[in-house]
Amino acid sequence: MKILYLLPENAGGNYLHFMTLYGMYQILGEDLIDYPRYNAVRVNEIHPETEAYNCWKIVNGIEPDRSDLISKIKSRYFDAVLVSNWFTDFSLLKLVKDTGILTAEIDGEDVPGYTPDMGCDLKFSRECLPGWTHYLPFSAAPGMFRNIDMSKKTMDIFGMFSVTHPKRLELLNPTPWSTVQLIRNNRILHSEYLDLINESKISLAITGNGWDTLRWLEVIAAGAYLINSPRCPYPMENFPLNVQHVETRDELIKAVNEIKNWSNDQLEQAITENQQILRIYHTSEARAKYIIGVIQTCLDHTQKNIETVTPPPSQNGGLTGC
Repeated sequence: MKILYLLPENAGGNYLHFMTLYGMYQILGEDLIDYPRYNAVRVNEIHPETEAYNCWKIVNGIEPDRSDLISKIKSRYFDAVLVSNWFTDFSLLKLVKDTGILTAEIDGEDVPGYTPDMGCDLKFSRECLPGWTHYLPFSAAPGMFRNIDMSKKTMDIFGMFSVTHPKRLELLNPTPWSTVQLIRNNRILHSEYLDLINESKISLAITGNGWDTLRWLEVIAAGAYLINSPRCPYPMENFPLNVQHVETRDELIKAVNEIKNWSNDQLEQAITENQQILRIYHTSEARAKYIIGVIQTCLDHTQKNIETVTPPPSQNGGLTGC
């Protein structure tokens, strides 16, 4: 399968866009073209969660020559085109649509309708809107993962949260544990944050802006037991089973006290199982496989309809979610 991914012209976009691009390249290699940067993620040993935007550079500040790209679009070289919801070169997008190539929008926002609908045949979104979109949650980057060594866990519980959602104040103000903090201005490097999670037995993921904060991925990947709030409201296949979901401060304290009484062997087994599930089902590559699967189903469905019924030209419209 050959796919074109239309990205923002500047360093905009967000984590979901970049991780989708990264996962797609893991699977498709040279059969993925990302415009306007070309080869944005084809560098050695990158860590997407910390270096994503540093990779998104137009070489020497020069816009790429897109004559070859336009030729490929007109000749229907691509099986499908992914479109970031931040993409603004609408003349190029119109050319793609006029050519009849299957288009799929990647919407990385946590608020439905925050950006205009791109009018694509398919829509993948962080916010699951039943009936017209495919749910696409965040994924774990390779650099998140840490080895699990119970002998090096110096904290029973760890958490560091900026005050971006009332749920965090409700559960943590005042904080029940000295190693769990609400912060406003101070920050640490992301790698240091993951190391601190790795040094704890339990770590928290409490909603920030969207429900699908990256923290639940970070906690499991970095090797701590996850307590999550709130419970995931959307369909999530193969969500790790060894997780405590809490809604109130009392439930949170009760869950922490319960897990603190577990043996190291019991806790290590739960953490290890969660990390294994994450590696299989919630990486950038796993998300890309899901997107490709949906696209392939739509292409097969469209081809089958063409083979059985040939509609008059006036009815050759776009797909509606396949």
